[in-house]
Amino acid sequence: MCVPEHDPIVKAKQIASLDMASGGRVVIGIGGGWNAEELEHHGVAFKDRWKVTRECVLAWRELWNEEEAEFHGDFIDFERSWSYPKPVTPGGPPVLMGAESKWAYDRIAEYCDGWLPRNGRVDLREGLESLRAACDRAERDFNELQLSLFGAQNDEANCSAAIELGFQRLIFMLPPAPADEVLPLLDTYAALAEKLG
Repeated sequence: MCVPEHDPIVKAKQIASLDMASGGRVVIGIGGGWNAEELEHHGVAFKDRWKVTRECVLAWRELWNEEEAEFHGDFIDFERSWSYPKPVTPGGPPVLMGAESKWAYDRIAEYCDGWLPRNGRVDLREGLESLRAACDRAERDFNELQLSLFGAQNDEANCSAAIELGFQRLIFMLPPAPADEVLPLLDTYAALAEKLG
């Protein structure tokens, strides 16, 4: 989700509702956006997108965890608010940042529950070292973070290497194509998942 393009109160309710309906299976992948014009259409200056993203995530957590939530930031500001339903996941669903810039690691350590890099966009080992250093600076336990890899390759060795690095979740891509093309891919991914255990 491109966070700055969504109203934080409405989105908190939507996420909590989905978490409740799914029995606590929701995991949220977030980003700040790259399309300046699109962000401007949503009232967010490109230079402010990560500040808005941070405040939205912090506001979600208030809405999910407090009976009477309020939040006062530079971009998100609301008085006492009652938001229902509450998520079934304690503390709210995990929020994973899908970014690979040099600033992403400190942002993850400050206000996210994990990392969701896009495969091939960054050296994963170096990224994890940077994330561990950011957690040390923030006095946060790196081992509590969830690690998911977006765009995993349909290759046992590549997937095994990601798992060995500590990635707990591998997300494979599917093309926007007819069922006769997509269903065999799903079978291939299922067979690979079976091998990986």
